[in-house]
Amino acid sequence: MRLLRILLCAGLAAGAASTSADELVRQVGRVVMRVDTRYAYPGGVLLVRVSASTRLGGVSAILDGRRTPLRPAGGLMRGLVPIALGTPPGWHTLGFEVATRSRRAQRVPLQVPIDAHGYSPRAAVLPPAKLGLLNSRDTLRDARRLLQALQAADPDSSPAGPLRAPVAGSTGVGFGGAQAYAGITRPIELLKDAQYGEQHRGLDYDVPVGTPVLAPGAGRVLLCTWLAATGWTIVIDHGLGVASAIFHLSEISVQPGQELAAGTPLGRSGETGLASHPHVHWGVYLNGVAVDPAVLMQGFQD
Repeated sequence: MRLLRILLCAGLAAGAASTSADELVRQVGRVVMRVDTRYAYPGGVLLVRVSASTRLGGVSAILDGRRTPLRPAGGLMRGLVPIALGTPPGWHTLGFEVATRSRRAQRVPLQVPIDAHGYSPRAAVLPPAKLGLLNSRDTLRDARRLLQALQAADPDSSPAGPLRAPVAGSTGVGFGGAQAYAGITRPIELLKDAQYGEQHRGLDYDVPVGTPVLAPGAGRVLLCTWLAATGWTIVIDHGLGVASAIFHLSEISVQPGQELAAGTPLGRSGETGLASHPHVHWGVYLNGVAVDPAVLMQGFQD
């Protein structure tokens, strides 16, 4: 796959050119489309930029049927396009829908290589006292409520900048790995965020109950409440369609609608909901799609 990308970047694919091994470029008339593919893997992100020598109207990027509106920034139209964890490696069509002052919207395809990415499988054991949550009628209802909050992140607001771990001095693990629970065949990850696929959609920080938990970045609180599968839960809108979801807290100290600075205390860690042990779960969602938090910790929103 890496060789194919290099060949494309050398200009051997019709209609495309590139300035580096991690950037694809296509020009149609006065419009130039650029795609940063550093994190082009399942669970990763594409950074897309569109510029033109004429005034642009609305611009969107479409990958696997999901539309990402681009927003003006620094004289360009730009946005982050999520790559779902279930995306098969190989060539995918990234479609651009571009409107200018002089022409109606036109669609321009660009072939983008999605690389394979190895995620280690995970195994967990739920305490017997929590098994009743699997059959609670509240569990899936709460998962849908969480998903609605994640999808409500504002795609047009300014990005907050690079994110950082919500727990100081601890390294998160486990994003993307197939998650299995001993003796349980029900799709437990589905019961958390109402999305199909049993890949683990976040990083886990194994810390004692009561550890301070901090805002990963500036933003606005979209949700802070008790949910059946995720316990005390907080969702933060960071801008540009990016939302943080923090699960399994023992207490929370913020309110819905509250504006946060990066590092604001959110509450304390716990093992509430369907937590197998004391830890903090941090998920990052882009336009409602789970992506690798490590990508957004690289300043990829800049």
